[in-house]
Amino acid sequence: MLQWLPFTPFAFPCPKRCAGSPQPAVLTDTPSLGGDDLPLQPDWRPQPLAQLGNNTFIVRELLTRSESEAIIAAAEGSGAFSPERIDFGWGRVSTRDVARFEDPSLSHVLSQRLQMVLPDLIGRNATSSQEKVWRPSGLNSVLRIARYRPGDQLPLHNDHVTFAGRCRSAWTLTIYLNSLLPSEGGRIVFPPASQEAWLARSLGLREEPNMFVEAVQPAAGAGLLLAHDVLHAALSPSTRTKFILRTEPLYWSSKATTGAIPMWEVDMRWPSAPRLFSSRGNDEVEPGIYTSRSVCSLEQVVATERECPSCS
Repeated sequence: MLQWLPFTPFAFPCPKRCAGSPQPAVLTDTPSLGGDDLPLQPDWRPQPLAQLGNNTFIVRELLTRSESEAIIAAAEGSGAFSPERIDFGWGRVSTRDVARFEDPSLSHVLSQRLQMVLPDLIGRNATSSQEKVWRPSGLNSVLRIARYRPGDQLPLHNDHVTFAGRCRSAWTLTIYLNSLLPSEGGRIVFPPASQEAWLARSLGLREEPNMFVEAVQPAAGAGLLLAHDVLHAALSPSTRTKFILRTEPLYWSSKATTGAIPMWEVDMRWPSAPRLFSSRGNDEVEPGIYTSRSVCSLEQVVATERECPSCS
């Protein structure tokens, strides 16, 4: 049974400073995933976004099943995985294997597909973001593939904000590379509304509705656009290995910005309107399992200007 424990925001140390450019920073000596040899379909179109929270969405079929399988095979064959153990404090320890890649071909294909569904972010009047417009400008150049074996897990945390010059990340993009049945575990879960509200009050955080669901089950090819302010945990798979690909869509603004994009100060201008997830009760829908629940309060993370997209 999952135990919800006290939480404090954190960020990984950054391995290098970022250049003052709208282009993502590039790590040296990072292997390629071999994207030129992957069976990528250049004309593939993902499904429209479905809204899972105030600023959190899922895009079905961002990758095809054959693409997902090929990425797993390439990552496994690279020999680049290494164990990653992170102590979050209060007995919360993350265990998994992680491999990092620089792959322009795969990043380009993902960027093209995301351009079809990602919104522009328009600053609202009478806020500090007034007259600012953030537009999608590609992906974090470093793709991280995580391998969760039975017993591996990621405890309750939130994702930090990625910076690169005038680029900012608004979401973490987690692409599920294989599917797991509900009985096989591995789902991402969000705190119960009462626990979330208690955390927000005790830490003096923003209290506003955010998540509409309490869990998402891995479905191959689906991409989860998770807002940086969302507390979440990844449960251990029970029998099979789970693979995910993690990166961040980057947004660029012609006006200088410091800190995170304040999502509560922006409107979203969509290429096409997202589908609002509105199931009731404990319905299970495909792809992935979304379990509805009452909305709750979450924290908006503001990271330092020194963080860069090489961090994970």
